[in-house]
Amino acid sequence: MKGAKGLAILTVVKAGAVVAYKFGTGLVIARRSDGSWSAPSAICSIGLGWGAQVNSYGIIFFSYLNFGFLILLVCVLFNK
Repeated sequence: MKGAKGLAILTVVKAGAVVAYKFGTGLVIARRSDGSWSAPSAICSIGLGWGAQVNSYGIIFFSYLNFGFLILLVCVLFNK
């Protein structure tokens, strides 16, 4: 945690049969240059899958962001 540039925490739920839907929400925070942490920013993830499947699950992702550009990438990809 000491070298982390940021953290992303995302809770995702997926359910479906033949067609599956996935939705998740979470937060991302970034370490500032002075070592303090930024205010959290909300992120969202959605997805759709199809094929031979019958499933449902819930999972929590905890991502250690080691590079500054990863924080920007997470914010851009999930905040559409």
